[in-house]
Amino acid sequence: MEAQEGDLSWLQDFIQAKFYVPCQCSPKFTTNFCCECKGLPFCEDCKNNTHTHDDHSVLRVCKASRQTATTVLMIKKLLDVSDIQTYSINGQRIVYISQRQSNEKHNPKVIGRKCEICGWSNLSSSVKFCSIECKVDWASKEEKTIRCIKQKNWSTPKPLEECYVAPSGSFRKRPRKGCPIRSPLV
Repeated sequence: MEAQEGDLSWLQDFIQAKFYVPCQCSPKFTTNFCCECKGLPFCEDCKNNTHTHDDHSVLRVCKASRQTATTVLMIKKLLDVSDIQTYSINGQRIVYISQRQSNEKHNPKVIGRKCEICGWSNLSSSVKFCSIECKVDWASKEEKTIRCIKQKNWSTPKPLEECYVAPSGSFRKRPRKGCPIRSPLV
């Protein structure tokens, strides 16, 4: 995973943070997260009154379809979100923070691209993930695979199969060969 600026150690705290709960200082809901402080989420009053986060990267979250999300404009300064599904809410592009719940149980015959981690369907053709959490999970699995290869000092493609971590619910013991390339329709 690439960051356009700096360290991504704040990302795990951001994903696990509980938003839309009453703030410690007021009855308002927590809708902001400071990437430098990596602390608890805070409300607008805390942000405006304390001025402790004035020079920090503060992300504001919103609710969309009962899930927390953040705008692409805010997070693209800190994280590459080009391969995460975006949605348009009130004229702004957003990405979901938490993993979407798989909709296969509701409609098992859904055709289309699916998230590589959780299986959420109806992704556009150019994206791999439905949320920031799925991208982070994928990146940590990729890191684990690379670390495994380096530790065992393998140089052939075969060891990838031995280090392969199958997605949850998958019966595969090895990775697929790749995406099939269809011939152009004439």
